[in-house]
Amino acid sequence: MTEISTETNEPPKLKLPDEFDSALLGHDWKGNRAVYSIESILEVLMETQEWNLEECIEHFDHNIACAYMGEMTPLYVWTAPEGIDEWLHSS
Repeated sequence: MTEISTETNEPPKLKLPDEFDSALLGHDWKGNRAVYSIESILEVLMETQEWNLEECIEHFDHNIACAYMGEMTPLYVWTAPEGIDEWLHSS
């Protein structure tokens, strides 16, 4: 039987600003990097910045997703069950 270590129950060491806490899903298994929902980040940007979806995607792509913060750079995942294309067209 494989023993599972739970030593990574500590909070992620690097995360985005607090305004994105609602987009935080948790942390990855081995590296303890923060994992964020892309859709939730875009929704936060639309609400707080009053930008349209296209502006939010551009900001996310250029300023968040492409920002390298060392080995603890957060991970970003699509979580929409309907798929990326359908979510983009429904927002």
